[in-house]
This record gives sequence, structure tokens and C-alpha cells, in this order.
Amino acid sequence: MTSPAAPGLGVAVLPERGTPHEQKPRRSFTAEFKEQAVARLSEPGATQTSVARELGVTRSQLKGWRLQRL
Repeated sequence: MTSPAAPGLGVAVLPERGTPHEQKPRRSFTAEFKEQAVARLSEPGATQTSVARELGVTRSQLKGWRLQRL
């Protein structure tokens, strides 16, 4: 994406490039881990966000595991 051209120059100003993100290896989780993670959602006061944070996974991963179990 470029920003608007500088007035009178006719040249688009490109944003500065940041450092490239290092690609992390893809993690895999056992079926047992997923089952236990989903089971924690039924505990009083547990939310997808809080459980996901505690386990170091994303909310969308946790939601996907829950939907797979239905």
C-alpha cells in the first residue's frame, strides 16, 4: 500500500519497511490436550479468551476444537 503522492512531485511515498518477521514452526497439539482445553471452557467463569491465554493458544484455535467436538 502506498500513501498519497507528494504534492507537485508525482511520486508516491512508500512506507518504510520493518524487519521481516521470523516464521515460527507450526505447533501441533495432541487430541488429549485439545479435549482438556475444551473441557476447561465448562468451568465456572471460564471464557475462550481466558482459557486460550492460559494455554498459550489463540481463541480461534480453541473455538475450532470446541466446534469439532460437537
